[in-house]
Amino acid sequence: MTPLVIDASAALAYVLGEPDGDRVERELEARDAVLAPWVLWSEVINVLARRHRWPGSEVLASVYRLEQIGIATEPPSRQSMLAVIDAVERHGLTAYDAEYLVLAEAADADLLTGNAFLAAAAGTRAILVGARHRLAEAGERYAQGLGDADVDWPRWPGAAAYLQELRQEALSDLDALRSKQS
Repeated sequence: MTPLVIDASAALAYVLGEPDGDRVERELEARDAVLAPWVLWSEVINVLARRHRWPGSEVLASVYRLEQIGIATEPPSRQSMLAVIDAVERHGLTAYDAEYLVLAEAADADLLTGNAFLAAAAGTRAILVGARHRLAEAGERYAQGLGDADVDWPRWPGAAAYLQELRQEALSDLDALRSKQS
């Protein structure tokens, strides 16, 4: 079965017991692997503690409930930074939302989200629920997809050397993993 990446908006629908929370739960139960980038936890804690003003004990209980799903948290990597920068520029996403998209693409996973802009960027891999949570920074607007012609990061003079460094690091990490498995 295709893995699933869950974003904070979908996780919050589940934790807050919103009507879309049932659909989120069904999607989670139907998957063998549920993934999230590290930022999921910070976003969930921030929304519960700051926006909803929940006390720490309730926030902790909600985090525990999410952990019981078995979400595999993927740490950030230097290699994923470039893909995040590209997604930010190409789709007009926040860096936080781009983390979910990059992970879904890297894992060839579906992306469960309540964010219509993130779902649009994810295309056919998106599973949109509700679309009520807006976790973007105050005053920020998402841009429409900018298209390849407007992507600027490859024009940075150090881009080629930096990409080569990241590739070498990724190959070293892969070699280390293979050695460990032998």
